[in-house]
Formats: sequence, C-alpha cells, structure tokens
Amino acid sequence: MTSFRDSQPDWKFKPKAKDDMAVDPFQDEFFKTESVGGFSHALLRETIQNSLDAKAGGSSEVRICISVFRSNPPIYDEKYRAFFSGLNEHLNASNSGLIDRPDPNASLDFLVIEDFNTTGLEGDPLLADNPEDESARENFFYFWRNYGRSGKSGSERGRWGLGKTVFSAVSKINTFFGLTVRQSDQRSLLMGQSVLKIHGIENKSFLPYGGFGSFGDSQGEQFFPIPIGDPELIRQFSETFHVSRTTEPGFSIVIPFPYEDISLKSLKTGLIKQFFYPIISGDLSVTIQENGSSIDLNRDSVNPLITNGSFLTSDFDGEIEDVNLIKLFSFAKTAINLEEEEYVYLNPPDDLNVLPAWHDSLFEGISLTNLRKKFDQCDVIGFKIPIKVQRTGHQPRLNWFRAFVHRDGTLNSAENYFIREGIRISSIISFRDRGIRGMVVIDEGELTTLIGDAENPAHTEWQKDSSKFRNKYKHGAKTLDFVKASLREIIRRLMRPPVGVDTEALKDVFYFDLTQNVTTEEKPQKARDQKEKGEKPGDGPDVDVESRVKSIFLSKISGGVRVSHNPVSEKPVSSIEIRFAYGVRKGNPFTKYQRPDFNLADKTITIGGSGFELISASENILRADITSQDFEITIAGFDELRDLIVSSKCYEVSE
Repeated sequence: MTSFRDSQPDWKFKPKAKDDMAVDPFQDEFFKTESVGGFSHALLRETIQNSLDAKAGGSSEVRICISVFRSNPPIYDEKYRAFFSGLNEHLNASNSGLIDRPDPNASLDFLVIEDFNTTGLEGDPLLADNPEDESARENFFYFWRNYGRSGKSGSERGRWGLGKTVFSAVSKINTFFGLTVRQSDQRSLLMGQSVLKIHGIENKSFLPYGGFGSFGDSQGEQFFPIPIGDPELIRQFSETFHVSRTTEPGFSIVIPFPYEDISLKSLKTGLIKQFFYPIISGDLSVTIQENGSSIDLNRDSVNPLITNGSFLTSDFDGEIEDVNLIKLFSFAKTAINLEEEEYVYLNPPDDLNVLPAWHDSLFEGISLTNLRKKFDQCDVIGFKIPIKVQRTGHQPRLNWFRAFVHRDGTLNSAENYFIREGIRISSIISFRDRGIRGMVVIDEGELTTLIGDAENPAHTEWQKDSSKFRNKYKHGAKTLDFVKASLREIIRRLMRPPVGVDTEALKDVFYFDLTQNVTTEEKPQKARDQKEKGEKPGDGPDVDVESRVKSIFLSKISGGVRVSHNPVSEKPVSSIEIRFAYGVRKGNPFTKYQRPDFNLADKTITIGGSGFELISASENILRADITSQDFEITIAGFDELRDLIVSSKCYEVSE
C-alpha cells in the first residue's frame, strides 16, 4: 500500500491522452433547476444530509457551523500561496469553463462549513479502486475519488454520489478544500478538488478534474492526490481560512469565492424551509456567521428568534412577521411530541401481496366523527399508516410511516411537507385545500430505503423511472403513489359532512345557500306583492308556520362546493338544480353573471361524486337527477379569490 508523504503539496490536472473520451462535467446542472431553490438550498441539503449520515454514535445532535468571510486579501497574497500553487494557470485557461472568474485583485472571499459530533470521512484514504467488501465504510474513497457513484445505501440519506458537486458549483472558481479528522484514528487529512472543463495550456489539453495533495513519481501515482497529513501545514490552513476544528472528529469544507447569494439571509431562510424538522426535534443545530453577525438555530432558539422579529416574512417574500412560520414550528413540535397512544393507527392490509391502495377498510373501527371534531378544533392529529414494501425477488414486509394534519385559518394556501430522515422533499404535493397543513414523516424501516432510491440527486422529488428505482421493487410506483396520496386521502375523509346538521359548520363560508324544496307534484306558488283590498296588518287568525328542513346539505371545499343529502330531512330528493355566481357589490349576482366569469361546461370546472346522473351543466346552471339518497356532488375549479354565491333548488319525491 502507498504510504503518506510529506512532500510539498500541489494542484495537478491529468493531461488528456489521445484515448481519453472528451467529456465535460455536467453534474452541477442537477442543482440549477428552480425546484432546488438556488445554490444556498442545494448547498445546505448536501451538507446537512452528509453530516446527519455521519452522526457519531452516542451524540444527541449534529452541530454545524457555517461562516462567510469577506473583505480579504486577493488570491495572489503570500498567505494563500501554499494552497493555490499550480491551480491559477488552469483557472486562467480561456476554455476552463469558468463563467464568473473573479478579478485577480478581488477579495478572496471564502465560505467555511464544519460539522461536529460526526465521524469524519472514514475508510482507506489511499484506496483507488472499488472496495472488495461492499459493506465497508469507505466514505473517503466515495467522496474524493468518485462522481455519480455512492457507497450509501439502506436508510442513509444520499444515493447518487452527485451531491458533492454543489461544493465546487457554488464557487466562482469551481474549487473547494476539505479537512477531516477521523473518529477511528484521530488522523487529520487535507485535500482539495477543482472541477473545470477540458482545457488547454500551451497547446496541451487537460482533463476536467484537478486534485490538491501530495503526488508520487511512479507510474499511476503522478496524478493521484494523496491527502496531506502534515500537522504544520494543516495548522497553517486552519489559521488562513479560519477553520475552528482542531482535534474534534468531523469534516470541514472551505469554498473560495462563493457566489454573493450565499449569505446569512439566504442560508437561514434555506435552513428554516428545508430543515425545520430536525432542528425542532433536537437532531440538528446550526450556527451561521457573516461579517460579525451570528445566528444560532436550535430547538430552544428557533421560536424566540421568530417571535422577537429575527425572522420576518421579508425573508420569505413578505413584509411582516411570519405568523404561519410560528404556527408551522408549533405544529411540528406538537407532532414530534405526540405520545404513542395519541396516534390513530390505520388497519394493515389482510394480504401484503396486493397493490397498495387507499380503501375505506383502512379506517374501519375508527371514529371519523371524533376525528372530524378534533380537526375542526384545529387539533394536530397524528396517524400511523401501514404499507407493504417488497424488493423484487423478496417477500413483502409491513412498514409504517407517520402523517400529521391540522387546520390553520391563517393559511392562504395548502402546506404540504414530506420529510425523509430530516430532509424535506420540497416538490411533493399531496393536497391543495386552503387553510390546512399536513406533514408526512418517513424515518424507519425499508420504506426509507425505497423513498431514498426514488429521490433525484438534489433530494427535491421522487422519480419512478430513475435507474436506481425502476424494477427494484414490486409495486414500487404504486407504493410511492400511496405515500404521496396519504395527506389528501386523510383530509378528504376528515372533511366529509358528518351525520346530522352542524349549525356552526358554515359560519366562515363565503357563499350563500338559497335553497328551495319542491315536491314533484306541485309548483311553487308566486307570492302576492300586495294584500287584498281592505285587509289590514294583523287581521286574520294566528297561523303557526312550520319551517321546512332543507333536503340537501352544502359544504365548502377548496375552490367550490360539495352537495349531499341532509340526513335530518326525511324527504328523499329526486333532482336538483344549482346556480352559481360570483359576489357583486350591488344587485343580484345571478342576473349579473357573465360567461367570462366561468362556464360549467369548461374543463377548468370539475364535477364529480356519486349517486347522481348529470342532466346538464352549462354556463352557471347545473341540473342532475338523484339516483341514490347517499349522493355526493362536488363542483370545483372556481376562483378562490372571489366570493362564490350558490342557489340550490331540490325536487323531492312525492309520497
């Protein structure tokens, strides 16, 4: 085995041979899509998922420090010479691929990211080929000597081996350094990496990947970087780049010339949006520093920071204190602290070989009436949901995941959160009902492996057809669909109208129900506008007029209304007619309806349900015959920013 050397460290790129394929790196494109949320969010996801995976045994939380240092001497200053020797000529190559190459006289700004209570990069630092033992923890090898290949599996958070691309991608010179102290042997090791394009210097072409370290003279070792272990050089590196790590196990990354949008503001915003769950649960704490300003984010500090104005909605595209953010943290804290007996356990399937699907049998024996009351009272309700996971060629196994829902009247939209082992998968949406917050947490069993295999490299979405997921599981795509639909299916059942009439149910609904009950044998008689000649008010006998119970029940849904039979009414319904209009300041909204407002015949309006036969739906009038008294009609797709006015007329079956 090659031994460590104390030779002068240097940067080297391997010259391109005639038989080398001309391929420029493209991995950073995975982190430039809108769904990733920018380089700050991508950087945080990669950093934190690596650190959480490397959590040292016995540690209660992973601690991360992120510091931005600006207004420094330029890169040619003597203090930096030992760490950029041999690199500058490659950076200055005209075809290096650097788009935002800094001015030589610009401040050498740098970003330092350090994790603590972690193991550091374990494994053989000199390993150059795939480990013979695939179960070995060769994190050093997979981090420094691979792209697109990962040694992670099972419940670990990363899979693709592409995430580390973000460390070079956020640098204007596509370069970063890494200093690790390993828990196993307490050895400190320093290396660096630069990712350019195939470039030429003095008529000589070089491959894209350059390394910083010590190099040998023998064949095969001239361009193989050996990590630096010299204590004096490591001390100099730490002093130059303000690395705080001394002997504590973990990993420190230094990124020179980070883009300007990597700032305290963007980093704290990204942390709150992406990692509120592990912070509130106590698994993660983060300190961010820039230009003398510092902020600590941990389980105890998050809520006080928000309530004293340290977080404003200006950080989240708003102007005032973010009340919803406070309520999100309260929601997450309540969910995390739920006792086992407080969960609602759904029923496991009788046969694990069938497709995962949402059936009413999951809720058999569960009092939806009580759950609806809790839901309407804005309580946080937690569910334990069973699901089968079956790898191809293996027997199915029963797994469980958790889901939490509650109402929040301050929300102007739906809030969906899908958390896998502390990482938020930000592009997954299950429901769109305004005023409701929901969260799915997947952190145990084979399901975590299945979900992780389906994630894209940036951990923002699930990809059913990816090479790491396709054909790996029996009913794998249906399993993903089942998990994704969980919040929607739970909310749908909690929002069904309960048996009986709740006189308070519609107090916050912004439409009016002008219902008329008509029997099939009689027409409604037109009321007289005037009294008979000579008749005076108060004349005639007192008559006790019994008010009629409405035969149908209307309830608000997202963007529309649900119509069903009123269980209190003893009159069966034969047909209904419903008119819709948007509210107006003056006059009758129905007479002022215009086709540009909406048209029930358009595809933007959806009509669904059961127990009825649609006769017509055009302009603002819907007519339907009722085929079952257990009918339910949903009409949705209206503008949620306008008040919807509803007038209903139902015809009862004559006795």
